[in-house]
Parts: sequence; structure tokens; C-alpha cells
Amino acid sequence: MGVVAARNRHPRRGRQLGRQAARGAVARVAGVQFRLRNGFLGHRFAFKAKPSAEIASALDVRGELNALDVGDPGACVGQVYAELEYADLVAWRRWVDYPFDIRSGKGGVRLWLDLQGKTSTRLTPTSRFPRLRAACPGTLRCWNSIT
Repeated sequence: MGVVAARNRHPRRGRQLGRQAARGAVARVAGVQFRLRNGFLGHRFAFKAKPSAEIASALDVRGELNALDVGDPGACVGQVYAELEYADLVAWRRWVDYPFDIRSGKGGVRLWLDLQGKTSTRLTPTSRFPRLRAACPGTLRCWNSIT
């Protein structure tokens, strides 16, 4: 069944287990939910997942696509919103290779993505990491605090 053929889907509610093979790190994610609603005028989706409380709060991603081309994702038209109220960036080093050395960083982020097909895409991030400390190599500039 294709994406367009499904009217209202709730494929998975449960637990997933991720593994980053190079580090042997395992991430447990609970409460995974995905909802897709297809209509005549567009597609709405919502994805939620809860990683371990010590690394982050629940991830919430929602969107509405007014034009969807599965064969050409760059041609999508619509809006996507993502929120992670809390994340410990140091704890994420087990899975993420940052281009700088993060020594401390706890905070949250929200993203609004406005997709206008191949003509334009606008990303509006809002972040709050009041005690972010990082050492940057070479020409990269780092901030002691990002708000």
C-alpha cells in the first residue's frame, strides 16, 4: 500500500532499538507513534518518540504537505514542525559526530520548515542552550551560550 493509497494509518506504537555500530552504543526509544492522514487536499503526519530521559525529552515532529512527490522529495510543498524541549548534547556524542568538542550543553530546540517545492525552502530554528560550552578547531567560531 503506497503513501497516497492509505487514508489514515497508525503503523506502529511501541519500542524501537537503535544501534550505532562503530561505537557499540545502544539507544532505547519508547512510545514511538506515527500517524498519517491522507486527504484530497494534502497529507498530514505526526511522529512522536521518547528517548531515555537522561538524553532528551520526547521528540515531536508534525507536518502538512499540500503537494507530495515520493519520487522527488525536493518538490514537496508544505510545512513541517519539530520540537525537542530538552536534549543533553554531551550524552548524544555516543551517536552524533559533532564538528567541535562539546563539553556541556543542555537545552532545547524548535524548527519550522516551510517547503515551497524546488523554488525555495525556509528553515526557522529557535534554540535555547544556556550553558553550551564547546571548543572549536581551526576556523570554526563557537559561542559560550546560544539562546
